[in-house]
Amino acid sequence: MNEGVLAIGIVVAAMIVVPIIYKVIVKAVQDADYKRQVEGKIPTRTFKGNVESADTTGTAESIDAFKESCDAELRMRGMQNIIGPK
Repeated sequence: MNEGVLAIGIVVAAMIVVPIIYKVIVKAVQDADYKRQVEGKIPTRTFKGNVESADTTGTAESIDAFKESCDAELRMRGMQNIIGPK
């Protein structure tokens, strides 16, 4: 019985500790890479794709559609309250 509890404890502890260690290591690597770019040891990364396809400003129609969908979502959420929309 104790071996089973111990095994479950190890698995649970590993599920908690491994992601934390992974995040710390990734953060350290990213910080080191950033410092090397700032110091000029490696070239700064740039966008190599089509600049027109990277344009995220959107057209007036898409912006209006987005605003309408946001308004509809707020109305729907407001109607979920007991008091009703505000």
